[in-house]
Amino acid sequence: STQSTGGKSAACFAQRSMKRLHVRGDIVVQQGDDNSNDVIYLLRSGECEMVRRERDGRQLVLSTIGPDELFGELSFLVGVRSIASVVVSSATATVTQLRARDLEAMFEEKPRIGARWFKWICVRLMERFKARNK
Repeated sequence: STQSTGGKSAACFAQRSMKRLHVRGDIVVQQGDDNSNDVIYLLRSGECEMVRRERDGRQLVLSTIGPDELFGELSFLVGVRSIASVVVSSATATVTQLRARDLEAMFEEKPRIGARWFKWICVRLMERFKARNK
């Protein structure tokens, strides 16, 4: 199961972020986008699907993202292009996004939150790794 970011961290994130309302079918992150590595996202309400376009044109749903879950963290941390698209699957979804420099400033001000976030991201990446290797 995927863990949420926790109340304090999510609230701190929300204070520094930009909130956007999306509707079903909106692409929040486009696979291959090289601008995605400067932003990390938090789904506040609704649901999204992480979808990867295969070389043969098939669309593979990798996971479902629910409220208070982060996405885009791999591109953000490693500085690579987005490996999948994130598409709104519910009627509406509220997404907040935070730029790298704002997140770094938050972690400098509140190092305990930074430590919890990085631990949470490691756990989430391990869960994804285990799920793919089943």
